[in-house]
Amino acid sequence: MKRRYAMLAASLAVFLMAPENLLASPQSGSILKNGSFEKWDGKVPVDWKIEVGIFNGGSEPVSKVTKSENDGIELSGNKRTLAWNSVSQTIEMEPGKIYKLTFNAKAQGLKREVNQFDNCYVGFWFKNAAGKYVGNQVEKIDSRKFQEFEIKVVAPEGVKQADVSLTLSKTGRLFVKNMKLIAVSDEDSFEYLVETMKEQYSYFEHKKIDFDALAKRYRDKAKAAKDEHKFVEIIHKMLAELKDGHVWIKHAGQHMSPWSPPFQPNYRFDVVAKDLKFSKQIGKFALTAQTKDGLGYVRIDSLSGISSSDVKELQQAIGKLLETPGMIIDLRSNGGGDEPTAQSIASLFADKEYVYAKQKVRKGDGFTKVYSRRLAPAKGNAYTKPMVCLVGPRAMSSAEGFAMMFKALDHCQLVGQPTRGSSGNPGAVTLPNGVEVWFSRWVAMEVDETPIEGRGVMPDIKIEHDENQAQDPTYFKAVELLTRK
Repeated sequence: MKRRYAMLAASLAVFLMAPENLLASPQSGSILKNGSFEKWDGKVPVDWKIEVGIFNGGSEPVSKVTKSENDGIELSGNKRTLAWNSVSQTIEMEPGKIYKLTFNAKAQGLKREVNQFDNCYVGFWFKNAAGKYVGNQVEKIDSRKFQEFEIKVVAPEGVKQADVSLTLSKTGRLFVKNMKLIAVSDEDSFEYLVETMKEQYSYFEHKKIDFDALAKRYRDKAKAAKDEHKFVEIIHKMLAELKDGHVWIKHAGQHMSPWSPPFQPNYRFDVVAKDLKFSKQIGKFALTAQTKDGLGYVRIDSLSGISSSDVKELQQAIGKLLETPGMIIDLRSNGGGDEPTAQSIASLFADKEYVYAKQKVRKGDGFTKVYSRRLAPAKGNAYTKPMVCLVGPRAMSSAEGFAMMFKALDHCQLVGQPTRGSSGNPGAVTLPNGVEVWFSRWVAMEVDETPIEGRGVMPDIKIEHDENQAQDPTYFKAVELLTRK
């Protein structure tokens, strides 16, 4: 059956890997047949099928599929090509099982002409029991030199087969060789975790951790574990050595955090409450009020699980404070959550676009380019009178992004103590034995590209706070600063 690949994969799960680091699987052979493309029957590689998958104006001429002079296979076409061949092989899949495809590939002379589809990839097209395509996972190829690729997939529920496909539908040449596909077994779970973290965990370099040495100390015990519970116990100890608050394990309905950074709160909300009037509680996450001096006060305790109606109610409550001569934003007890929610609140105080933070994401042996996180200006009139944002070590994760939004504003000062220094934008990996491990994927940075992990967001004015204090010096410093202005 001919397939039209007019749409690209919505998401890519691709990992670059050197061959010496590949999992040692009990299955020594490859599920794919003739993955080296050494055997040909005339113009067709043995065990593979060639068929037109994409049309962009007609049925002729058809793109070429040939045996490459440098081993492997070559797909090619130009601006006159109107029909494009794909090369594929159908393999059986078991839902929930992990599969790993490795190969070498390069592309040369790529150019998308008028009416061409922007495809140059290798990957999987999943099929259900009825043979209907139900999704894909592919890697776009754009390297001009041969590069080693690895694609890991978890066979989706209901999937029985997949086409391993090589596809080109724009001017240029795609070269592929040395294809190998293996199914990863439960016994490979430790190596799968180590390999995936080496490719994606973001803070090894920053924390100066030799992960190979760390994994070596736990490898034998993990592989000798008699059951999943013992396995979890062992990796729990290993992961605790990362000292990362965004690393945790999910297993058998439990959420286990190997390490949590200690902190001492720098707030006394019971004291603050005595200095407030017109207090209004918003859901379980925020409070608005005025100080006895008539300043605006907004405390936001969380960014997690906040409904859109609660956000709208908070925005309306802040709107009623726009006439106050100064504003205090209190983030000292905020444990993080959803950063877009924070942006929708902080933008009420922005009269222009601000770059408030930067980030880079771990990918293979390096990182992506550095990206800027931006705060959009208010849709209406922004509050631009003097402001103070209160911060401290309880504020972590997205709350630290929240703090950086206010730090970026021209009319706002940060007062208090450094935030926790724990922001990793974690993602999950499900191991072959079903254990789920979450870990940090990005390096969160201030605007000057200083990482905040283990350091926190620095206040403009630091205020000491003793846990036994009967007052809240941080809050009253904010009041002093604003009333003085």
